[in-house]
Amino acid sequence: MFAVSLGETVIQPSEERGNSLFAGAKNIVVKAPHDAGMVYVSYTDKATGVAHEIGAKSVKNINGPWVSNKPTLGEVKI
Repeated sequence: MFAVSLGETVIQPSEERGNSLFAGAKNIVVKAPHDAGMVYVSYTDKATGVAHEIGAKSVKNINGPWVSNKPTLGEVKI
């Protein structure tokens, strides 16, 4: 038997500030393992204080395009 583990999911620094994430960022880069199938990003709206969670999933198969489950809150750009 072989041990199998899922790779690490990472949120990379925003382009706006170079090498760090910051409050108010409009774009983030999420790198997920190719076989993850789905990732979630949570954030709190600074203006309203309301917490949101956006999921992105691979459609059709693990090699298919990724889409947001809440496109009004965030979209997947490749």
